[in-house]
Amino acid sequence: KLLFTYGFVSIIIIPIDLFQSKKPINIIKDYSNLDVSVSSVKNLDLIEKNNNKKVLLVIFDELDFELVFQNLDYFPNISKITQNGFFAKKMFPPAINTITSIPSLLMGEPTRGNYYVDDKFYLINQNNKIVNFNLENTLFGKLEKNNYKYEIFSSGIDYCTTLKIKNSCKAKKFNELKSHKNFLKGISFTYSIFNKSFLFFKFLTKRKIILENLQEIKELKIINNELNDLDGHGIINFEKFKKILNNENLDLIYLHLSLPHLPANYAEKVFNVKTPKDMRSYFLNLKLLDLIMNKIYGTYINSEFFQDSILLFTSDHWARDKDTSQSKAFPVFFFSKIYDDNSRIISDKKMSSVNLSNFIINFYNGQITNNKDIGLFYEKNKFYETYLPKLKQ
Repeated sequence: KLLFTYGFVSIIIIPIDLFQSKKPINIIKDYSNLDVSVSSVKNLDLIEKNNNKKVLLVIFDELDFELVFQNLDYFPNISKITQNGFFAKKMFPPAINTITSIPSLLMGEPTRGNYYVDDKFYLINQNNKIVNFNLENTLFGKLEKNNYKYEIFSSGIDYCTTLKIKNSCKAKKFNELKSHKNFLKGISFTYSIFNKSFLFFKFLTKRKIILENLQEIKELKIINNELNDLDGHGIINFEKFKKILNNENLDLIYLHLSLPHLPANYAEKVFNVKTPKDMRSYFLNLKLLDLIMNKIYGTYINSEFFQDSILLFTSDHWARDKDTSQSKAFPVFFFSKIYDDNSRIISDKKMSSVNLSNFIINFYNGQITNNKDIGLFYEKNKFYETYLPKLKQ
């Protein structure tokens, strides 16, 4: 049977960062007059590896705190996992997007901007100095210098190329930092649909079209029985993830997953559905993320890596219509748990995730031993305002 849906068409076209329409990389302004600085992380003290402390750090792309926790009924696994551990309700990211937040997180640098020149990517820190996003300025470089072992898997940024990591790194072969010109020129759109006036959809063989409401997404079940890939980009599957977790030589496993960022191709395949390219696609990706987070968590707690470890689930930025007029930051998802501490601690205090690398180093140094320590660390550290660039249209 052919399935058609049509009616009066009501469309508002809005540039939206969910589709990576614009990137605040300054390619014109000359920052050569600024002094160069090393990163905050490079200056931190980290003890030489002498214990078995381990870190599983999972960074999701665009996992929005408010959109998740205002709709927890849709996400039973996230709700269950966060019952035991430290959960922050007001954790704010360093910046509005991936390519600014990630370097800031890995270098411990609150930022006032960034730019790209001569094949190098720089942050401008809040002391108005430039910091090169290279290996030695990051958490990874700090770990290497002190004999810690790590593995990176990413479909968000090509860390392998950007940081020149030859081993212990697998990433999608697309360097967003180098492709800024395409992003700055690109225009993407999302569709807002009102009063049940829908676009005309083409026939999709053996696929259901979700049009009416989010309740249908809540009730979805996996159609394709195999949920193998962590985010649909072929960077790492669960079989590989399990083997990595049982590698006794590793101290840090770093996963940067593309979910719940659009598009929703992988989720549509898993659930055998089709959604319009608006916030319903985002919620479909959240539904998939709920399942994947649960599978990551279950694989982790049943692995050799679990003993003496800490788990972190967080995000690089929130999900909003982040066009050039955006003037307000929103919190991101942040959950962390010490392996053998089942206490639940929730914080309403405003915090900055830019302290993430410092936090991990404190854990290795023996200063974070329980869930209460996690909260105390972030509550006591300085809060930094999120960088919100103002771009020309």
